[in-house]
Amino acid sequence: MLSDRKQREYFSTGFTATEKEFDSSMQGGRFHQGRGVRPFYVKRKEEDGSIKAYSNKEANDILANLENKASAILKKYNEKHINWG
Repeated sequence: MLSDRKQREYFSTGFTATEKEFDSSMQGGRFHQGRGVRPFYVKRKEEDGSIKAYSNKEANDILANLENKASAILKKYNEKHINWG
């Protein structure tokens, strides 16, 4: 989700996860880093329509990258005083 003041836009990350796999208590939410020896794997629908499994670490890296891209977009909009809603 991107938000600016009271305006919000939602974008899909393509990931699906159960409550057991996702920790929503963290800011922005993150996939649990796995419990025990085996990590969780979460599925993501790719741009070409295929489904791929990612480890929690890989999925969290992708989420962080998406958040960084969203922040950069918002920064540019704010610098140019563009109303994006």
